[in-house]
Amino acid sequence: MFDPTVYDNLKVVLEGALYDLDLAGQLEIIGRSDRVELSTMSRFFQLDCKVKPDGIAVASVSLDAGLADLAAEILEQEGKQPGCHCYITFQIPVDEPLAAAEAVKTQIREIWGERPLLKMTVSYSPDTEQPDFMLLASMHFGRKLDEGQMEDIPSMIDHVALTLQTLDGYIGQRG
Repeated sequence: MFDPTVYDNLKVVLEGALYDLDLAGQLEIIGRSDRVELSTMSRFFQLDCKVKPDGIAVASVSLDAGLADLAAEILEQEGKQPGCHCYITFQIPVDEPLAAAEAVKTQIREIWGERPLLKMTVSYSPDTEQPDFMLLASMHFGRKLDEGQMEDIPSMIDHVALTLQTLDGYIGQRG
């Protein structure tokens, strides 16, 4: 009989919360990745979504667990706290990256507070006459999640949906 790991349990709850919002018509799941990396014995899961019907900003919510976490749980190693990392990334097309980064940071902090660690990255193609800038706002909670945070996942996904709506509003004001 298969005994699910912390990663498996969190993945099911995360996946269910996102697909519930898709079914309710709030979000649209536009991408999915579910991988087992055999060379490192790690696992990775990601869902990409946007606001229905024509959202512009995209959120990627991912979980990953490495060999150390999986081994600690399966082997019941004393003193080890198995869990997985959760990352949330928002992709926003922008015209003026520096101004947009500050505005997006402010909007994210209003919704999420100071808790998630936030990193902003700008990318563009230098080969085009009029470059299209993409702002990536990546968040990490600075610790591993375990089954003790399982009840927080639906609220976290509601925050993702609210952030997408807010960012789409910002893009709409600029466009």
